[in-house]
Amino acid sequence: MNFSIKLMNSHNDLQDIEVIWRSCHWGWDESSPSIMETIFNYRWKNIIAYADKKPIGYAGLISDQNVYALIVDMMVIPDFQRQGVGNKIMNKIISECKGNDIKIIKLISSTEGKKLYQSFNFDICPNESPGMMLRL
Repeated sequence: MNFSIKLMNSHNDLQDIEVIWRSCHWGWDESSPSIMETIFNYRWKNIIAYADKKPIGYAGLISDQNVYALIVDMMVIPDFQRQGVGNKIMNKIISECKGNDIKIIKLISSTEGKKLYQSFNFDICPNESPGMMLRL
């Protein structure tokens, strides 16, 4: 299957991201479309994967645009997982970061995602300093 990767650059791309989020059961907030739009508009980069023009994967990047980038909400629709989509998204992320002189890429990974990130030479944080989150 032919996969392509692009950066979000229009309102139509937001609809593609919504398709991916819903397909991955990621918690799209239907009650507040403007909040969902704001989430993506304020990200540094939004990367979308397609198979035959159908949206199938997404990753967002937050960055200080100087040293750090943080990968957030990386996902691939279940029917397309383990087919190289995550690899293509990661290659695009790394290319974008290198092209913008970012020095460090960070992320918090699910157990299932660790193998992918390790294949790109991400180090696992020591147990003393794993990622944490506070839900407000």
